[in-house]
Amino acid sequence: MDNLDWNDLRYVLAAVRNGSAAAAARSLRISHATVLRRLQEIELGFGLKIFGRTSSGHELTKEGRVIFELAEFVEAQVTHTRRLVDAQGSEMDGEIRFTTTDALFTAAVMPLLAPFHLRFPAVKVRTSVGSAVLDIEKREADIALRPSVEPPDSLVGLRLCRLDFSVYASPIYLSQNAATPPAEMAWLMPDESLSRTPIFRWLKDSLAPSHVLHAFNSFVAIRQAAEADLGAAALPRFLGRASKLLVAVTSIPRSASTDLWLLTHPNLRHTRRVQAFMDHIAQGIRAQRTAFESSAD
Repeated sequence: MDNLDWNDLRYVLAAVRNGSAAAAARSLRISHATVLRRLQEIELGFGLKIFGRTSSGHELTKEGRVIFELAEFVEAQVTHTRRLVDAQGSEMDGEIRFTTTDALFTAAVMPLLAPFHLRFPAVKVRTSVGSAVLDIEKREADIALRPSVEPPDSLVGLRLCRLDFSVYASPIYLSQNAATPPAEMAWLMPDESLSRTPIFRWLKDSLAPSHVLHAFNSFVAIRQAAEADLGAAALPRFLGRASKLLVAVTSIPRSASTDLWLLTHPNLRHTRRVQAFMDHIAQGIRAQRTAFESSAD
């Protein structure tokens, strides 16, 4: 295939990783018909079948596996090259792609952004907020602020503080359940999307399923439900303390805590805009350390 380019291989990667042309179209933000047409064109160009169609989606043929491995290799090289180019930037301008959770963004990061932009007006920040972990190695983000017990060895960064948890509820809910022990209250839980976190495991071990009223994929949503008098919630201290509608009921053992990390790719750690943003966020959060930890170490 003489005119093969990187964009052709992106369609192969998307179809395999997402399991179907329809899912690939959603991930690439293009139409289903476009993905099908491009995959057919790629197969014609190579003169071989890359996919065998099944009821569950696209299945790689033997030859298709070779093409897929080639696509992964090219993707890694393109990403590495872009990282090196980005790392050459010495001016305080350009774009930073930053990712964090909704809880951290709402209660910790948002107040830090205006001072950063006043100091570095030419640096643009694109922020992705959510529980999904974006892949820094694949250039989905440049910097991540994440709770993690053990961050990936392939990334570099700073441990900022410990994230401790406490139980919170609204005064109205507590007055309505004054005689109820905390373990027997109606509980607002993180759902299975947060199952790898120490707090999820602690709650699963500590609470009877019959006492779990509602599960959420967001600690911000859990806090809002607690503020609406639905029940008790285990929240990061920085998030619970920021609410004027909740009171602390009891602390949670340190074994349910995790660490807060600010991470980037090794190729970007000396880029000035990345350094500046990481330094700014790190200083801002460390200045609030007592809001995150039950007692500063």
